[in-house]
Amino acid sequence: MKSQEKEDERNFYAQRGIELKPEYVPQVGTATTTKGHSGSGSHGSRSSRGSSSGGGRSNVSTGMVADDLLDLSLEPDGQPPNMHQRLPSLRNSLLRTSGRLKIVSVKKYLAQRLGMKESKNLIELLCNGDPMGDELSLTFILRTRWFSDNKVLTLKYRLEEEEDSK
Repeated sequence: MKSQEKEDERNFYAQRGIELKPEYVPQVGTATTTKGHSGSGSHGSRSSRGSSSGGGRSNVSTGMVADDLLDLSLEPDGQPPNMHQRLPSLRNSLLRTSGRLKIVSVKKYLAQRLGMKESKNLIELLCNGDPMGDELSLTFILRTRWFSDNKVLTLKYRLEEEEDSK
């Protein structure tokens, strides 16, 4: 029964052109029987490898699942404490990204998009007016800090306050 199940699984993937995981690829001795049984098995594997690495369709290669994706809106803080903290708005402020993304990565993205070199530490991200730590993930913020009915997580950004040394 187990061997029949493996054979059915190989045929299923071969018909759809889906590459088998390395641990399920038949050994050298059984490869000839698989090739003889289904000639499209090895050809289908090669074609799916190209599509999974380049296209956005297959999330298996990136490790993302549809539940992991979320919509993120990045907007400049309209009312920073000091006007020198104000930053310009982005051209495309709405992103669809992984919920595993950390705040530090969003800061790097903002610094790049705003043309600020080596200044990711100067950007501060806020959710509902509270500064977010670099180690927090977007999913964590969505579940613990975002209390809006709106499904799009909106984060405000500004320059960090410079502390006066006295």
